[in-house]
Amino acid sequence: MKLVFYLFLGLTLASCEKELSIGKTQFDKKLVLNCSIAKDSLIEGNLSESVGVLSVPSLNTLSGNITIKLKRNGLVLYNDVVRLDSGRFSLPYIAKANSEYEIQVAYSDFPTIKAKDLVPANSLVVDLDTLTEQSGSFRLKFSLKDPPGSHKYLLQLSSQGKQIVNNDSLSTRISIDFTSSDKVFLSSLRTVILDDSYSLFDDALFEGQKQDFELVIPKDQFTSKSFVPERMVLRISCISENMFAYYKSILENTHIYGGPLATGFGQFTNVDQGLGIFSFYTFTQKEILIR
Repeated sequence: MKLVFYLFLGLTLASCEKELSIGKTQFDKKLVLNCSIAKDSLIEGNLSESVGVLSVPSLNTLSGNITIKLKRNGLVLYNDVVRLDSGRFSLPYIAKANSEYEIQVAYSDFPTIKAKDLVPANSLVVDLDTLTEQSGSFRLKFSLKDPPGSHKYLLQLSSQGKQIVNNDSLSTRISIDFTSSDKVFLSSLRTVILDDSYSLFDDALFEGQKQDFELVIPKDQFTSKSFVPERMVLRISCISENMFAYYKSILENTHIYGGPLATGFGQFTNVDQGLGIFSFYTFTQKEILIR
């Protein structure tokens, strides 16, 4: 009796199997616009197309002509055909502070995409204090004077030095990972256990005031025989709300909630009918010698 039962169970389970063809999965391609533009810089960016899970990202570079309409504060500045150069394009206009820009891009049979953003107007006041050396790390202290109003910031750290390539010395810059226990980072997705070369934060804890910071940089990043560091470069950007939301979603999907698939592809975009980001920022940069 048991033998008959197991035979029946085996046949039942076998009959429930269904073969799925992943290669036939439907995927609707979209245009991807990537424009992160500094104040007083040319309005330029990159245009590509989205790729499926099983696609090859290196094959999504676009070429040919695109039609671009650019508006500033509602007035049309440009409406013409632009040639893509390995997916890149550039317009003969400078991003002016406190101006809202809207861009519309038409390419091939894709739906026309549209995005807009506001250029920050703030000039940042950043002062470097000290760079001290300890047994296994450097400690960098600096301050930021926050302008009146609410602002979002992006902090980046890198090292400028000489790269030895085939007995030649080339000037190069590499990103530097750091940590910090400052509350301003802990309140905006930075943790003391996460090393990274950039950080997002806002001024909710020090709005309109001067704020002191301290970063801890592991020394082992400077032990490569092929790279000789000469100076540390601190760059702080005041970024638009759209740019902050875009980088925040990258952090959430990459570091915070378990990986890029954890939130169901919840990547922020301000590009209507497409993907990517159209955003502006203003920045200041400081350097300090590594002795």
